[in-house]
Amino acid sequence: MHQQTLLDLLHALASTAQDKRAVLLMLEAQLHWRLLLLPYVCDLAVGLVDYVAADVMGAQRLLASVLASDRPGQAALRTTLLDPQTTLWLVRLVRRLAGKRPEHARLAGGTPLWEELEFMWQVAAAVAIRTGVNFRAPVLVSRGEVFLPGLGRAFFGGDTCGRAEVHAHDGTVTITSDQTAVTLPEKWEDDAPGWHGLRRVRVAHRGVALAVALDDLGPRPVVPGVGTEGRLTAGQVEDWRRWLDRMWRQLVEDHPATAHALSAGLCHVVPLPRGERLRPRSASQSSTFGCVLLSAPDDDENVLPAQLGATVVHEFRHTLLHGLDLPARLFTSRGEHSDARYYAPWRDDPRPWAGLLHGAYAFSGVTQFWCERGVEGLAGFEFAWGRNVVREVLDILSGDVDCDDPKLTQPGHDVVRALVEQSASWWETRVGRREERLAGLATSHHRAAWCAHHRRVPEAYLHRLTEAWKAGRPPVADVLRLPEPEPDSKACRLDLLTVLSRLMLIDPAGFDTLRNERDPAQSMPGVRHADLALLAGEADEAVRLYSQELARPDALPMAWAGLGLALSECGETRAGQALTDRPELAVALSRALSGDVGPVELARWLGTVG
Repeated sequence: MHQQTLLDLLHALASTAQDKRAVLLMLEAQLHWRLLLLPYVCDLAVGLVDYVAADVMGAQRLLASVLASDRPGQAALRTTLLDPQTTLWLVRLVRRLAGKRPEHARLAGGTPLWEELEFMWQVAAAVAIRTGVNFRAPVLVSRGEVFLPGLGRAFFGGDTCGRAEVHAHDGTVTITSDQTAVTLPEKWEDDAPGWHGLRRVRVAHRGVALAVALDDLGPRPVVPGVGTEGRLTAGQVEDWRRWLDRMWRQLVEDHPATAHALSAGLCHVVPLPRGERLRPRSASQSSTFGCVLLSAPDDDENVLPAQLGATVVHEFRHTLLHGLDLPARLFTSRGEHSDARYYAPWRDDPRPWAGLLHGAYAFSGVTQFWCERGVEGLAGFEFAWGRNVVREVLDILSGDVDCDDPKLTQPGHDVVRALVEQSASWWETRVGRREERLAGLATSHHRAAWCAHHRRVPEAYLHRLTEAWKAGRPPVADVLRLPEPEPDSKACRLDLLTVLSRLMLIDPAGFDTLRNERDPAQSMPGVRHADLALLAGEADEAVRLYSQELARPDALPMAWAGLGLALSECGETRAGQALTDRPELAVALSRALSGDVGPVELARWLGTVG
């Protein structure tokens, strides 16, 4: 990429907002990268088993002939290369082949190498089909299917592997395997006997359109470990069309710059199963630019467009930063490979350095989105919460600038500096008092709950604390040095107060119903009566309920975070802050004393430190 173009791109993307011109530049850069990878894979394949090399070269010749014709081969190649499955295949092959001797490559585990290489024929066939040329091409049948990136899949039944032939003549395309023929419909996205088309959804408002592939076919998981919805029914496709249409109308009306940017760069939506209420699931992958994974939105129709829009913005910004990291390189080798883990206000688990920058970048865009939507109700809460968490992480990232061994490169520092400058104005905006209170409780609770689960008190420190308690002395200040986090696999749903705050704002009746249930966790996993009392402003009741919970041997560490907030709201500021600032001390000491101490009494003692 030209140096000036790279500087322009960095300047445009180092922002809390979206920029269509930058997205278009990024799209071209991503296509150029894929166009370089394709022949590189072919070069790497040379020297392998002769028949494998011959197959690859044959597919390459088909591609070359299509691109040399007078038909729109370049547009067809662009569409095929932007398909996430093509990118995943290219990246996996390069990683598998690069730097390896041929014999090692042949013996690599997992999918046989020759099978992965023969996917080149399916890429070439997909491009050729789009251009309308006449051709024949051999393709691989894997698990009873032939997948054509950007088009769909033919299925022949069973779990068989073998060979098939794609034959295109005068606009009719047939895939034949073992005497079974599948003919593609005139509109490839439609279904037909033996064929599932890659369905596309197009929505438009005021002349601005969003066209995405509803990608429920890919044989390779876009994000490993994230289970997808699978093939959608016609009714589910229509649901997605309706959801996206409602979201799009709101984006075009209220967030036009974001809408134009998404119209240029959002290409694929991979549906995920619906998650827990008010806790949408979403994901993206570093190499699949323009592809986002989204769970079906909640049934809260009045807030659905904004919540779906915020989720799309979040994941799209991840893909933008991944894309920028390709030409600009945002992280030093230390930043990429360090084992150190840090607090991220949006996660249950400690995150690597790169995760902090990605989270700050994604949530800065989401916070700007909510800022544009208002200062009361759900928008006010999400804005107040977002600016809290973004500032906390940007403070950590900013400390890297003057570090002797930085984890960010100069472009990475430029991104952080721009986000700091642009988010400064957020604090001049006043939000509703209730929204501000809930956001403060949610952010403080998450931080304290995270520390309670993941921070450990060194044995020497714990011994001094225990001895001081038994001797009736106040705790010594020098025990308060921060230990390194040690991940706790039991940390789960630390965003509980964030989710409950959303429920309280959009469905007050539902919140009250939850409070009246004998066990609210049956309706919303992880919820306790103490949490509900705290948010409802009944601090004394919350202290009583948290104390009861912490008296049980199976109490979760995060309950100390709730008790600390409840004590602060009761006016016991020092005791409350002792638990929200360093809850791991209370966790460790209560265990060391075998529970022979009241939680409030322990909090008050910890609050006497000088």
